[in-house]
Amino acid sequence: MSFACFSTLALMGPVRNLAGRYEAAGGARIDADFAPTLGLLDRLRDGEAADVVILTREGSTTSRRKGRWLRTAASILARSFVGIAVKAGAEHPDALLKYLASPEVAPMLRESGLEP
Repeated sequence: MSFACFSTLALMGPVRNLAGRYEAAGGARIDADFAPTLGLLDRLRDGEAADVVILTREGSTTSRRKGRWLRTAASILARSFVGIAVKAGAEHPDALLKYLASPEVAPMLRESGLEP
């Protein structure tokens, strides 16, 4: 027995780890497919189906509003944080940070599950 899982890239490592352990413990095989949130939303909109879907909060909210699954079936599994590292002694990337927080870019990052 197996079931299909669509998951955002941010949780690829944990999902693969848990899926392997679950199957080894005698559970069903998890056929996980990993992609960016927007790509998964497009696939769902185009009619592809999965037994389990792991999305960003924004992606999950969008899909629930469109009636793709029951509200009670949604749970927060994890929080994912992304940061920018600067090499010691290097100039701080203030211009880059301002760009990422700009009205043109920030909404795209949020839709992908990132918060500038």
